[in-house]
This record gives sequence, structure tokens and C-alpha cells, in this order.
Amino acid sequence: MGYREGSRNKFGFRPSAALNILKFMAQRPFNPVKLFYKPITLMIEVSTVCNLKCPTCEREMFRKQGLIPKGQVGISNMERLRPILPSVHSIYFVGGLGEPVLNPLFWEMNRIAKEYKIITGYFSNAGLWDENIIRKTFEEGVNSVLVSVDSQDPHKYEEFKEGAKFNVTINNIKFLSTIRKEYPNANFKFGLNYIQRADNFEDMPDYIGFAKDLGADYCFFTGLIVHEEEHIKKSPYLIDPEKRKTIYEKVKEKARACGMTIRLPEIDVNQKLYEKTCTSAWRCLYIFENGDACLCPFFRTSRDFYFHVEDNKVVQYKRHMNDTVIGNINSMDIRDIWNSEKARMVRKAIKSGINVPNPCDTCYYKYDLH
Repeated sequence: MGYREGSRNKFGFRPSAALNILKFMAQRPFNPVKLFYKPITLMIEVSTVCNLKCPTCEREMFRKQGLIPKGQVGISNMERLRPILPSVHSIYFVGGLGEPVLNPLFWEMNRIAKEYKIITGYFSNAGLWDENIIRKTFEEGVNSVLVSVDSQDPHKYEEFKEGAKFNVTINNIKFLSTIRKEYPNANFKFGLNYIQRADNFEDMPDYIGFAKDLGADYCFFTGLIVHEEEHIKKSPYLIDPEKRKTIYEKVKEKARACGMTIRLPEIDVNQKLYEKTCTSAWRCLYIFENGDACLCPFFRTSRDFYFHVEDNKVVQYKRHMNDTVIGNINSMDIRDIWNSEKARMVRKAIKSGINVPNPCDTCYYKYDLH
């Protein structure tokens, strides 16, 4: 169902990366515990500083706990990844707890990736964009940008993203679409990310035309992650499944009509889908500000979680979840982290279905429900 970014790098064929993908594809059906290839994709946290204060963001949970690191991600995190970069297919720079363009070293990080002709992309709220940032996006060879815009309604947008100005964000996105025309040979895709909530769910069909008018190539629809108990009622997982299916059909119809590529999460728990799509422990690594390398981006630390899958259905209750940290690049070689003792233990448990560790045992992300 979903859109998966995978455009070809304009710099051409990369034998080492291609061979790495072939090894992954050959071994994936067997789900080996020890991997004889490198990660296919890296997601790298760029910043822990943000220009917004979104009430439902993970950042707010950490802020209240006094756990947000103060400062920007240094270039050393990228340098420590060099041993595997020749084999990496794609890198996505995410703010994590912040906004990527706030880090003055962001473009240098992208340049390191481009030394190896890696496909790169970044996630942004677009509120701080100016002509320099937009032009750098093309001139530095970025291949994709995903912008978080959770509503086409100005009032809802500014309520969801405290500190944001709807008109500023939309004008910046329009300017990106205009500048893009000056770079016709750029291998570039631009998308919008829409976080589904109980209070914006019915607006989804009309969002397609809004995104098309802004020049977006695709739309990601994801579900609100509840980080604090007070936001449980905003979760889309509490909406009647039949109502969700009806809205999804309208979204797909609108997307077909205007040629928009979309990604919608699943509604029902599908064990066969899990077996096909939960490739995180075999395909990706997620590197965070402090150097932690995780098998899953959603569990960077131990924390309380409120929605789970049990007996093939989504259930709601509070449960403390463990992290998925398998090593730290400040104290371990990245190649050793990829096949560390914990990484192998997690893969073995997922493969066998026996003693699957927290948080993987009740995780709903693995069913593509997010």
C-alpha cells in the first residue's frame, strides 16, 4: 500500500552499495542472526534543538523529564560511520528532538554522505527555511525532503505546532516548489507528512488536493504516537475501524484522481504483513545525538507506551517499554555494533517468536499500523 522512497542517485551506479543490497535480499528470506552485509539505510539524528513546541511531540515528554540534550550533533557522529558508508544505500537526516537546518554542521554531514554518492533526505517543519536553505537543498544534492504539515486548516495547524505560523510555512513550501524548477536535472522528491489524530482524521481526503497544489510528489499519513497519558484521547487508534476504512478509501480515490503517491498505515493487524515488513533489525540502523545506535527509531530510550498489539488487535494500556540500543558509536566500532550480542539476541528472538523481548513483543509498528 505504502510509498517507499527509493529514487536512483544521480551520481550513478555504486557497486559496493548494489552488492550490499544483493546480499541483504539473498539472506533476508532466512533472517540470519549474524549478518554478512552492512546496513542498507541509516537514519541519523542531526539536532536536538527545535524552533517549535508541539504539545504531542516526544520532545515534550523528554523536556518535562529534563532529558533533552542541550547542543547540536557534532560532525564526529558522521565520521564514526565512515567504515560502512561505502555500502550504505540511503541516509535520512532527521531532527529527532529538533530541526535539522538549525544545526550549522548539517550540510557538512550531507557532504560526507555525498562523498560516497549516497542517496540522502531530510525531515523538516519548514518554518525556518529561506532562499539560502532551499537552494542549498538542491546544490548539495539532497534527494528528498519530507515536511511535517498536520493540517491544511491554519487554526488546527498552529494549535498542533505551537510556535509555528501557517502562512510562513506554506509560503516556504511554495518557494521550494518554485526554486525546484531551476534545477530540472535534480534527482529530487518532495513530500508532506500528515500525522493522523482524532481531531484531524476526517480532513484527510481534502489534504490530497492541498498537497498537490503545494507541488508535493507524495504524502505520508502516519498515526499520532502517544507519548503522554493526557494525549490518549487524540489517538487515531480509538476511531472505529470501519470509519477509518471509509476515510482511507476517500483518500485513495482523491490520490488516484490527481496522481498523488500516498502512504497509508494498515488498520487491521496482519501477521503475514509483519513477517514481510518488519525488516528493521535486518536493514536499518538509527543513530542518535549521544551516539546510541538503535534497531528501532521509536524506542531510543526506555519509556511508558500506551498502545500495543495483543491477540491480533490493538489494545490500550500503560506499559513501560525498553529501549532498542545495541551499542554506542563513541565506544564501539560501527561494524561491531551491527552484529553486537544484543543485536543478534533480538534477531534470534524475532525470528523464532520465542522470548521476544520488550518492546518488540507488543510493538504495533511492526504491523505497519503507524
